[in-house]
Amino acid sequence: MAMPETEATLAVVVARLDDLRADMQSLREEVRKSSENSVTRGEWGQRNQHVDTRINTLGREIGDLRTDVNSRRAPWWSVWAVALAAGGFAWSIIGPVITR
Repeated sequence: MAMPETEATLAVVVARLDDLRADMQSLREEVRKSSENSVTRGEWGQRNQHVDTRINTLGREIGDLRTDVNSRRAPWWSVWAVALAAGGFAWSIIGPVITR
């Protein structure tokens, strides 16, 4: 009677070992796929340096554009001067008609 019990236990052990082999195979595959996306430390540093250089260059370009835009912008008093001149011109035309 001990034989069928031993065979059942052996079958359970074999089934669990098969599950363990399948799990190990999937783990190996996952580790292999994740290592395909990694880069060396030197290459990582080189990429970071390239990105930093690009960011610094873009910062300088933005600063140059701001300076250019600010140099082209008219000061606030020039806008008021034009408005007052237009008002004076309008008054010189309309004023004599109103005061008669």
